[in-house]
This record gives sequence, C-alpha cells and structure tokens, in this order.
Amino acid sequence: ISINERSISFDTNIISYFKSITEKGKTAVDFSPILEFLSAPKAQYDYSPFLMENYISGNYNDEQLTKEIDNIEKDLSINRFYPYRPDYAKQLVNMYKNPNFTKPLESIYRRLYLYLLIIVWIKLKYPQYSAKKQFEKLCEIMTTELNDCPLPEMAMAYDYYHNSENTIDFFKKIQRNQKNLTKSIKNMSWDLFHITIAIKSCIV
Repeated sequence: ISINERSISFDTNIISYFKSITEKGKTAVDFSPILEFLSAPKAQYDYSPFLMENYISGNYNDEQLTKEIDNIEKDLSINRFYPYRPDYAKQLVNMYKNPNFTKPLESIYRRLYLYLLIIVWIKLKYPQYSAKKQFEKLCEIMTTELNDCPLPEMAMAYDYYHNSENTIDFFKKIQRNQKNLTKSIKNMSWDLFHITIAIKSCIV
C-alpha cells in the first residue's frame, strides 16, 4: 500500500514568505509552486522548526507564537480544503513550555552552535596555519576540551579549511570583518539543527 502524503515543515523563513504572499500578495521570489505544493490534499503541516527556533532562542513569547501559528492555520484553511483548528496553535505552544520536551532540543542546538563557532574561530584566528594544521587544531579542541568527535561537522570543517569545492556555501561567505557574523553562524546552526532533528525522527 502506498500512501501519498506530504509533511511540510515551517521554519521562520518559510513563514515569513508565506505571510508576504497572503498579506501583500507578492514576494521577491515566485511562490506559486510552493503554494501548489502546500495545497496537496493530504499535506500535513509541522511547525516544530519555527517553534524550536523561536521558543528556545527567546525571540517570541507564548502569546506571539500562538498568534503566528494560528494565523498560518487560518490562511491555510482559506486557501485550500483544510479545516481550521482554533485551539491547535495553543496546544503546540503549551507542549513547548514543558521543560522535559525542550531541554534535550536546546542541548542539541547549543552543541551544534558551539561546533560552528569553533570551526569558524580556528579559520579566522589562525590564517597562517595550513589547512592540515587548522584541522589538527580542531581535532585537538574537540577531543581535549569537548570530549567529542562530531563526524558530520568535522567533515564540513575539513572541506572548509581545504577550500574544497564541496564546502558548504555558508562557509564560503565567512569573512574576517563580516558584520553580523555571530548571527550568521546562529542561523546556520538552526539549519543544521532542523536537519539533525529530521534525521533523528526518521531513525525513530
């Protein structure tokens, strides 16, 4: 039996685009293919990335989060055959107020953020080092100070230090005097966080 369903995750960026198209009727990009994708008959919507991104970082309070999600629910019900769930947003936000639920997620995010900070710090702190020596410095910090060896992040750092064609675009944009560098790293850590949670969910 094949079940044709779509699970669509909303993070802050996607919600921002969606609000632009519903409130202003236009965006900087062509949103019509995404709207078509969103209107699939069996589409299910996941607000976890948005909730994790903003609740853990403290960008929104409970009332704001509830209002944001509730507005999306209303817009989705207007634009397709989808029943509006008046209490759904409040139920989701209440779930994220449970420390037993959020603490493990917060730990994963902070660890990923720390890894990225260390990777970039080594590159900017020791520009005179060879790629090999930069990577060795990373291995030293990871093993002696963090007692960890996160293979995905180490692989990304290896490509970054060696200026490989496989280097993730995020790292290619890093400059010594870049404004809002910390904010850029934080945004990247959220992207990794979403991927990590998705992979863990698939494994479970």
